[in-house]
Amino acid sequence: MPQWHAKRTGEYARDSVEAMENGEMFLGYMMFRGFTKEACSAIWGNIGHESVYNPWRWEGDRVLPYGSPLIPSSRTNGYGLPQFTPSGKYLLSSHAQANADYAPNYSDRAGRPEDAVAQLDFLIWSCTPGSGFPGSPDYFINPNYNYPLTFAEFTASTLSPEYLAAAWLHNYERPGDQSASVERVRGATARYWYDLWGGIVPPVPTSGSKYKFWLYGRNWTRRQRR
Repeated sequence: MPQWHAKRTGEYARDSVEAMENGEMFLGYMMFRGFTKEACSAIWGNIGHESVYNPWRWEGDRVLPYGSPLIPSSRTNGYGLPQFTPSGKYLLSSHAQANADYAPNYSDRAGRPEDAVAQLDFLIWSCTPGSGFPGSPDYFINPNYNYPLTFAEFTASTLSPEYLAAAWLHNYERPGDQSASVERVRGATARYWYDLWGGIVPPVPTSGSKYKFWLYGRNWTRRQRR
């Protein structure tokens, strides 16, 4: 059965067991929350260029201590799968802290890999109109002139993973470089996961962070752990 993986620093190679199992956990949770497989691929494809599949990832592998004064406002200390920036956007959120799986990793306070679940719940909540998150629904910007999707439309979309990856890039992630070449790279990563997930049936999650997965027709070979 797959499980969440996390480590203090570094990334997981796209074809590693850890990245694949994290991807399966991500897919099951997000589809349970109403996202299409196309939308899931788009987000996970972007995550592949943000945290590189490590839910404990701090920007630049600069792991801050609990209570660091840099957490609330520093724009160079992102945290988590989508690299919440500043990290305090997630770490200091009362909504995130109320989640049973909230357990971020600090340099002086160990977390739990299941913090990934709290991150995903926070991501969805922060983009949902009426959530109470500062800036919502503008946190998922609409419209971008090339990708005029609301968050609800994105969630339910069956447009191509490439298009939706670009929509997530411009409307949510909004990195410094949003060029056509970045679109292509992230779109290709989204397509990789969409094709890989063609043989996976995501389950309904059980309570908390426990999941059971039923897989059929797996179209990959397990690699040695890295």
